[in-house]
Parts: sequence; structure tokens; C-alpha cells
Amino acid sequence: VAVAPGAIDKQMRDVAPSEHAEIAFRKGAAQLQAGRTNVAESDFREALKQDPSHAGAGQALLGLLLDSGRNDEAEALLRNALEINPRQPHHAMVLARLEVERGEVSGAIDTMVGALAYVQSDPDFHAFLAALLQRVGRHREAVEYYRTALRGVPGNGVWMMGLGISLRAADQSAQARDMFQRAIESKQLTPELQEFVERQLRELSAQKKK
Repeated sequence: VAVAPGAIDKQMRDVAPSEHAEIAFRKGAAQLQAGRTNVAESDFREALKQDPSHAGAGQALLGLLLDSGRNDEAEALLRNALEINPRQPHHAMVLARLEVERGEVSGAIDTMVGALAYVQSDPDFHAFLAALLQRVGRHREAVEYYRTALRGVPGNGVWMMGLGISLRAADQSAQARDMFQRAIESKQLTPELQEFVERQLRELSAQKKK
């Protein structure tokens, strides 16, 4: 069958951007497999240019940026991805960690809170938000998020310790003592954390006797 001049070019033009994006992504994945990271990065960027919502290309490019320490570019990529689709709490968590690394704890909290509506039941997400709130002295809020995290993973000793810290700061000494004791009994604490928790218990016992 004869093909009219220019028909092949027209067919290529008629391919949807999402298909172009998938082709570029697959090329990038092959280049990455072969160890040609610079070429792979170009392919992943091309895929995102064709389809900014392409999850595979975004994840692959994010990995390359983080691996090479280009955190500013990684942040920009994550912010753009969340603007396109805010229903990505894992992206919000990675972005928040990058913000914490450069000392923007309040910004990290805002990022996490902005993604809360899309979190189903992710104990790690809630525990990380609790730890951030604890760092800025918002202990009563931290208590609630630690409790949510522990409902998902009841035996996490580090989270029990975190909850104990915020309970103590919120003047709930009896509950703090109970949580510190449970943290020790979990046998999940490092020697340093074990020593810290034991010191907390001694201090609470001394306060109780006064």
C-alpha cells in the first residue's frame, strides 16, 4: 500500500503527548540501566516536558537529583509535582525532609499539613509530623499525631519515647511515665536513647515525690 508523502510525519505528530512521554521515559530507563545517567536525565526531563504528570519519569528524575545532591532542583521538582497533583503525601514527606535539612522546620510542617487530607493510614507520615511539631514546641498537637502513628504501629519504641517527651512537656506526667516505661519495654531503643528515657523516668519520679 502506498504511503502518502508526509503521512509518517503526520502520524508522529498525532501521537498524544502522554505517549511521547512514555517513549522518552522508557528510553531514559534503558539509559539508566546502562549507567548513562546524564542521557537518562535528559530523557526523563523530556518525558516530563511532554507530560508533567508522568509519575515514573518524575520519580526517576527525583532519584537522580537526590543521589547527586541537587536538593534545590529536587525541591523545585517536588513542588511542581504537588501543584499538578496534591494527592501525593510521599512527595510531601520527601519535600518536608529537604526543607528540614536547610532549617525550614515551619515550612516543612506546612508542607506536611497540606498533605494530611490525602493521607490514608501512614504511621510514618504522622510520626514525622509529630516529631516536627515537637521540635517547634507544639507538644499538644504532637501528642495527637504520635497517638495516631502508634495506632498503626503499636509497638514502635522510638515513637513511644517521642510521645512521652511531648506528654511531659504538656504537663501530663503520669501518661509520660507510662509511655517512657513502655518505650523501654519495647527493647527497640539504642543505648543512648535508653539512657535518655531512663533519665526522664528518674526525673519524673523525683518530681512525683516532691
